[in-house]
Amino acid sequence: MARIIAGDIDPDENRFFDAWQRDHRQWQIERHPGHLTRADLDIEGDYECVSVLGSPLDRELIETAASHGCRVITNRSIGYDNVDLEAARRCGITVTNVDYSPGSVAEFTLMLMLMLLRKIEPMRAHYRIQDFRTDGLDGRELSNLTVGIVGAGRIGGRLAELLSGFGTRVLAYDPIQRKELAGLVDYRPLPEVLAASDIITLHSLLDDSNVHLIDADALSQMKEGALLVNCARGPLLDTGALVAALQSGHLAGAALDVFEGEVDYYFQDCRTRTICHPYWSQLAAMRQVILTPHLAYFTLDAVEDMVCGSLRHMSNVLAGEPCDHIVSD
Repeated sequence: MARIIAGDIDPDENRFFDAWQRDHRQWQIERHPGHLTRADLDIEGDYECVSVLGSPLDRELIETAASHGCRVITNRSIGYDNVDLEAARRCGITVTNVDYSPGSVAEFTLMLMLMLLRKIEPMRAHYRIQDFRTDGLDGRELSNLTVGIVGAGRIGGRLAELLSGFGTRVLAYDPIQRKELAGLVDYRPLPEVLAASDIITLHSLLDDSNVHLIDADALSQMKEGALLVNCARGPLLDTGALVAALQSGHLAGAALDVFEGEVDYYFQDCRTRTICHPYWSQLAAMRQVILTPHLAYFTLDAVEDMVCGSLRHMSNVLAGEPCDHIVSD
């Protein structure tokens, strides 16, 4: 029987793994709720595939998987910065990613924008102590603002479509200009997008070229009182520089669904742990900041796309069939 070692299993994924396995009884899926470890991969017998959703797969883990006959690593995510692609190439392992409903992240991003604009976090803090005064809770209307999208791919493009319904002016920075977004976005160089936008939202894939794309210099180019949203990848943003910009009052607020260093905490039960991350604790204490635990993608529609897509791509690769989601081979 062929085997898949699957990590980062969320309970909501099980129904889709179960349905696939009923139709593919020749496969055995061994599921692990947390990040995969060497002990999970260095097991008796061989397996054909490793499936992950965020597990950091470094050289040691990939070499361990290769020693057990692994031929495919399928990442149940659009991003794949958690996988050492060079190590996978050396070991002859093909790496795939997935697409999922872009509306999941785009709609979540829009929700965070509206929450920041209407100061929902401070409003709720007042409400909890029965302070019903309106002091400092005046909001802003999205229709009168300019939003800058950094990374106008499928998710950024879908967000532009949603914003068009509000009448919002949308600027975009992306090396690839998509024809289907003509009339929806105005493409500009990054400095112009930063300087002209009331809200900056990040939707770029992460690679070595854009770590800290938004650093202290980029933040200083943003409008006084602007807002920043990141539902892409934590390292796109220099977190220390963001904290400084918020503390100085240069930025009015931020919403972060992703976070540098999140791999040590997110998708885990940390109720009995101390989060030893100075920036996390500082940001969590700020009322003008919204933190969510990397769940922008998390709809049933997207989860089904992720599980079924990853298994389909694995099957295509192993069968020698075309697969348009190979990111390294």
